[in-house]
Amino acid sequence: DTLVRLEIRARRMGSPIDAVLTLKGPDGKNVEQADDSADMDAIIQKPLPADGKYTVELEDRHLEGGERYVYVLTATIPQPDFGITTAKDILSLEAGKSLSVEVAVDRRHGIPGFIEVTASDLPEGVHVDQVTSMSEGESAKKVTLTLTADEGVTTSVPFRIVGRATEHGALEK
Repeated sequence: DTLVRLEIRARRMGSPIDAVLTLKGPDGKNVEQADDSADMDAIIQKPLPADGKYTVELEDRHLEGGERYVYVLTATIPQPDFGITTAKDILSLEAGKSLSVEVAVDRRHGIPGFIEVTASDLPEGVHVDQVTSMSEGESAKKVTLTLTADEGVTTSVPFRIVGRATEHGALEK
């Protein structure tokens, strides 16, 4: 199966359309239907078999229309991806001590395998051990990096927290 994403952009563009998006299978029957909500346009994201002719239909819930009823329909095959974030963007590490940093891992579109998380661009005397986000379990969603500063290290510099998914073409964030 291939993951397919169909998305309408209308309300975000100021269009009055009350979009209803319908995906029909090769047999003409409804496979999925999505209605926009008060704050979001209609989206269908569904795995589909590789072969077969599918039809996409869009209509206004109230059968209205006209020049102001504009929309953009996009159809994509989302690629596996991930993002990493921390709750804080400013961290304070004292000389001779350690600091634990929780890193949230957002796996998108079925990214497989491990994601290695570490820090780069660290100042001299600051060390970090790489941690691994496994594809399942608690570490699939979050990991904890531990930064350690040598005695006497006093500096204030920016650094990066980096994630690398090696099983999917060395994707790095």
